[in-house]
Amino acid sequence: MSQVINKPTLKLPYRMLFYFVVLVIVAGCNNQQSAKNIEDLNILAQDIDSKLMCPVCPSETLDQSQTLIAKQMRGIIREKLNQGENTEDILDYFVDRYGVQILAEPPKSGSYLLIWIVPPIGLVLGSVVLVVTIVSMRKKSFQDFNDPASDNMDKYLLKVDEFINKSINKSQITDQQADERTTN
Repeated sequence: MSQVINKPTLKLPYRMLFYFVVLVIVAGCNNQQSAKNIEDLNILAQDIDSKLMCPVCPSETLDQSQTLIAKQMRGIIREKLNQGENTEDILDYFVDRYGVQILAEPPKSGSYLLIWIVPPIGLVLGSVVLVVTIVSMRKKSFQDFNDPASDNMDKYLLKVDEFINKSINKSQITDQQADERTTN
C-alpha cells in the first residue's frame, strides 16, 4: 500500500492575502524612503532660498519674502531639485536671469573680492588708530602735570574762579537789596 502524503497547500484566498500583506510592507518601506528624500529636498531647497535675494524686496532673502515672485522662485527651486539639479546649477540659473546681485552672499572672486577684504582691513586699521590715540592722550595728560607751562593755566583758573565768585556775590547782593526795597 502506498501511502500518499498530502502537502499542505494554501488555498487561493490565503495566498492572495499573503501577497497583499507583502505588497503593503514593501510599499510602506518605499514610501518611507521617498518621504526621507522629500524631506532632504525641502532642507536643501530652504538652504538655497536663504542664498538668494528677492528681486523686488530690499534686503530680504527668498525664505523671508512673501511676495508673489519670491513664491514663484521658491517653486522653481523645488522643481529643479526634483529634476535632479544641484545647488550650484540652480544658483547659476538665477544669476543668469537676474545677475550677481541676486546672490545673498557675493562671490569671492573678481571685483567682489574687495567686499570681503576691505571691511576687515578697515576694522583693523580703525582699532590701531583708536589704540594709538588713547595711548598718546594718556602720555600727554601725564606730561601736563609736570609741565611748567601748567602754572600759567593755574593762574588763569584762579582768575576765572575769582570772577565767578564776584558774579555770584553780586547776584546775592542785588537779591538782598531787592528784598530790602520790598520790605520798605
